[in-house]
This record gives sequence, structure tokens and C-alpha cells, in this order.
Amino acid sequence: MKLTAVKEQQLRQNNTNNKQNKNVQFNGFTDTLIRTWKVIDSSRGIQFTVEDMLGTNIPRTYQGAMAGYEYTGKINWPYLLQEGIREFLTGPTMTLAPIAILAIITRLSGETAATHKENIVNLSYLANLMAKNDINEEKFTNSFVEKVVRDTLKNTIGADSTGAEINVDNSDVDELSDLIKNYIKQTKPENQEKGFKETLANIQSLFDPVARHKKKAKKAEVKDALDATQRKFIDIIKTYKESYKDTDFKVAKYSINEKDIGATNFKNYVEYLKAYIVDYTKANKDDKGLINLATENINNFRDIWSGKRIGTVGALILGTGILMSFIPKLYTLASGSINPAGAAIYNEAAKREEKQ
Repeated sequence: MKLTAVKEQQLRQNNTNNKQNKNVQFNGFTDTLIRTWKVIDSSRGIQFTVEDMLGTNIPRTYQGAMAGYEYTGKINWPYLLQEGIREFLTGPTMTLAPIAILAIITRLSGETAATHKENIVNLSYLANLMAKNDINEEKFTNSFVEKVVRDTLKNTIGADSTGAEINVDNSDVDELSDLIKNYIKQTKPENQEKGFKETLANIQSLFDPVARHKKKAKKAEVKDALDATQRKFIDIIKTYKESYKDTDFKVAKYSINEKDIGATNFKNYVEYLKAYIVDYTKANKDDKGLINLATENINNFRDIWSGKRIGTVGALILGTGILMSFIPKLYTLASGSINPAGAAIYNEAAKREEKQ
């Protein structure tokens, strides 16, 4: 049998390759952890749910399972069910129920239901400053977006050190307006089916890999379009604002009326603007496709949706409360009428009395 000499250099190379392979595996695990924590950090609702699970749900469920174990040597299944159902349903219900209810309301009534009342008032104020001639949907969207962008930049940038108003170039206003209009265009639904047919199409898409991929790509496209508006907004603020050391670039300021100024998250404001345009167009477009911008129409829209917004908040509180009220019924049904926390102790006491 012929023996082949192995060079020391080849051994070092092999060791290096092995180390690299191990590092790739470790990095993959690390990347997964990083992505997981990014998802958790992306939403206060998700943060609350994870904190609730790790801090209370799991420990209390375990405590319920081990209640009376020192007497019986067995897992307390009724108490485990009671604690598990109560703990694992309460937190997620408090978090997810309002989201689900709001989604239903916006689906049935309009996206402005998710708009803060102050922004309904301020956007109506800005709409009233537009020319009062009937225009088509495209011109209404273009003019209104530009009006809102000018107002937002003016109030967010503020005055210079002498107190004089800073004028933003038309090119910057146009660029930010175009990005917002692109976002509005991206969010328009492609599926024209309505009602039951739309619901059925959405269910079918869950089992269609191609449809799922398109839906995922569409979400990414919409997110990128919204993020692009934020980046441009920041660039403009940095260009014109003399000192932005303590500036929160996520916050946009706007006119509520002639005297008062409000503030909100910029990307939220873009979403509110989009919702306002969609719902106002739907409510005030005639058979010829022209948008009625009469002061009376704008004020009626403002008052109706301000009332709907208050009703929406009430529905979120009431609906979540009703859903929460069913949780005690569920865990009582699962654990039985006897308190499982003390059942093991009662049984042990009864056994001792019998022995006596």
C-alpha cells in the first residue's frame, strides 16, 4: 500500500477551512437571534407579549403545575390548565384584540378611523385652504399633498436665528411630495374583488406560493416607499434647519388652525394623509369623477370622522373588555368548579383525618 505524505501547509489549510465552517454555522445562529430580537423590538405590542410570556406566563403556569406536588407527587393538571389559559390568553388578547378590532373597523368604514382626531381636524383645515373648484382625483391628491408638505416643512424647520421664516425650495417640496404620492399609489389595492369574493381570494392566496411571494414583495415595496419619505424629510430638515442637535427627525409639526401647532410621527402623518385622501375622495366624488372641495363638504367630513374616531376608540375598549370577560369562563370550565390551587392540600388533609 502506497502512503502519501501530507504537507504541513495542507494541514494548516484544512484546519483553517474547518474553523471557517464552524464560524459560518455560529454566525448563522447569531444572525437568527439578531433578526428575532429586531422583530421583537419593532413593536411595543410584541415587546409586551414577550415580556409577559417570560416574566409571568411561563413562571405562573409552572407554579400551577407544581401546586401540591409535595403531597401528591403528581402534576396538578387542573391548576396548570387554569393558569395556562388565563396567563397565555390575557396578554395576547389585550395586545391583539384592539389591533384586530381596528382592522375590522377600518375595513368596514374607512382608514381614517385609525387617524388621530387632531389630524382629522388639521388636515381639514389645510383642505379648506385649497381653491374651491371641483377637480379630479389625481389633481386633488397632487394639490393636497403639496399643501400638506409645505405646511409640514414650514412648521418643522421653523424660523432662523433672526426670527425670519425659512423658505424651502420648490424642488425639495416637489421631491418629498412625489415620494408621498408614490407611497399612496403603492398602497392602492390591486385586487378589485369585494366582499365575499375578496375574502375567498385572500384565503386561497395563503395556499399559493406564488401569491404569497407577490404579497410579501408588495409589502416590502410599500415599506420601502414609506421609508423613502422619511429619509427625504430628514435630508430637507438637515439642509434648512440651522441647528438640529436636539432635533427628533421622526417628528413632524403641522398647523391645526391659524394659531395652533401640533406634532406627530412623520411616517404616521403620511399614513393619515393617505387615509384622509382616500376617504374624502370616496365621500365627495361625483359621477363625473370630480372632487367637491366646498367648505361645507370639508367641514362635514371633519365632523363625521371626528365622531367616528371617538366611536372607534370606544369600540376598541368595549370590544377588548368583552373578549377579556370570556377568559375566566374558559379556564373555569377547563379546571372545574373546585379551586385547583387548594385541591391537593384539601385531599391530603382529608386523608390525614381518615387515618386519625
